[in-house]
Amino acid sequence: MYGGSYEPLPADAYSSTLTLTYDDAVVWTPAQLTGLALAAAGCLLPAAVGGWALGRRRRATSA
Repeated sequence: MYGGSYEPLPADAYSSTLTLTYDDAVVWTPAQLTGLALAAAGCLLPAAVGGWALGRRRRATSA
């Protein structure tokens, strides 16, 4: 009855499953902890320098 690209897909073509498994503990390697520390420092350092620069600018203009 159907032919070519108009033939309906089989019923299982639309099904999907997701299976997540994990252990009870998350194991952090030293390399991962170092990367986490560097990422945190990389976010905090520009914010600290920006706050310091804004504070100096406001103090310089009000004096």
